[in-house]
Amino acid sequence: MEVIVTIAIIIGGLIFVMKTYSVTSQVLKSSNDFFKFSLLLEEEMFGLEEKGEIAEGTWAPDIEGHKDILLQVKAAPMDSVDLNLVTLDISRRTKPTQNCSLYMYLNKS
Repeated sequence: MEVIVTIAIIIGGLIFVMKTYSVTSQVLKSSNDFFKFSLLLEEEMFGLEEKGEIAEGTWAPDIEGHKDILLQVKAAPMDSVDLNLVTLDISRRTKPTQNCSLYMYLNKS
């Protein structure tokens, strides 16, 4: 009887450790993705800011060297000011629910 209880406790502990490792691994991968997303968003943002102005519309430019990542840029006019609200959304093509967004203002072209 004592042997069975001991084996059950060991198996329960092993299952807990394996589940914890699995969750930690997923969290680290997600964290790495968000860090990569933020660097790519920053790079795209600086490219748009260098131009200083942007036309209204929505487009999805390709990111060189990152075929698995989808970037969408949307520029919408703002009322009563000569600015466009620019939204940059980035995500993996395979996991569109895991995304990052960045908002900024640029002059209308």
